[in-house]
Amino acid sequence: MSDPLIKAIAQEAGDVANQFLNICIRAIDYCPPADLELGEYLRALITADGDIERTDKWGFREAVMRSFRRRCIFPDHVHFMTEDAVRWAPPGAALNIPALAFRNLRFEGEPGQPASAEELARQADALGAFVTRPEHARHFQLISAGSRLPKGIVQASPAIVQSVRVTRRAAPDGRVLFDLVGEVTQSCTVERSGSLFEVQGGSTVIVDPEGNVRYSIFKRLESDGRRARQHAAMTGPLRAFWQKKGRRWSLRPDMMRRLHGAR
Repeated sequence: MSDPLIKAIAQEAGDVANQFLNICIRAIDYCPPADLELGEYLRALITADGDIERTDKWGFREAVMRSFRRRCIFPDHVHFMTEDAVRWAPPGAALNIPALAFRNLRFEGEPGQPASAEELARQADALGAFVTRPEHARHFQLISAGSRLPKGIVQASPAIVQSVRVTRRAAPDGRVLFDLVGEVTQSCTVERSGSLFEVQGGSTVIVDPEGNVRYSIFKRLESDGRRARQHAAMTGPLRAFWQKKGRRWSLRPDMMRRLHGAR
C-alpha cells in the first residue's frame, strides 16, 4: 500500500473519530443527572446528534444503534430500535420559563459566560422555582414541598439545582445553536424489605433561547425497579461500600478509598 493511500485512509479515520468524539461529548448534556444507564446514554447520543444534524447523512446514528443492538443494550421503555423511538421526547405539555429566555440573561461578552456569580445564582433560582411548583413538578419527576409522598417514600429532601449553564454547538452546516442546560436533583428516603436507604433522582432540563423547555430528561424517584436494583447491590456485590445502622443503610465515609483499593 502506497504512502499517499495510507495517509489518506488515516486522515479519513481521524476525521470520523473526531466527529464521533464530538457526538459523545455533546451527549453528556442530554443525560439524566443521576444513575445513568447505557441505554439512556444511547438515547442521549441519538438526540444530541439529531438536534445538530437532522438528516444523518453519514449514518452515524444508525451505526451507533446497530452497535448497541448487537451487544443487546436496549433503552428501557423503548419498543423499537429506531431513531424516532430512541430520541428523548419533549415534555407532555408546553412549558416556558420567561426568566431563562436569553433576552433576560446577562452575559459576559458571549452567551457561554454568565455576567457574574449573582447572575448564575439568579438563573439557578429561576429554574428551581419553576420546576418545583406543584403544577410543574410532575413533568420533571420531582416531589414538591407539601405534596403527598409516593408509595414507599418516607421522606423527600428539597430539590437542588446542581448546575446551570449555556451550551454552544456548531452544526456541520455552520449554524451555531444555543441552549441552557440545568441539572436538578432530589434525594428521597425509601423503605424496602424493612430497610431504609437514599435514592437519588431528578431531571436534566434543556431550555431553548426563548425559554421553552425542550427536554426534561429524568430519573424516577418512585421507580420500584431502581429501588430493587439498589437494594440488591447494597446487600450483595457492593456490600463493602455500604454500612447499616439499625434499619438505615448509608455509604461508608471511606467509600472512595475502598473503591480505589487504598490501604
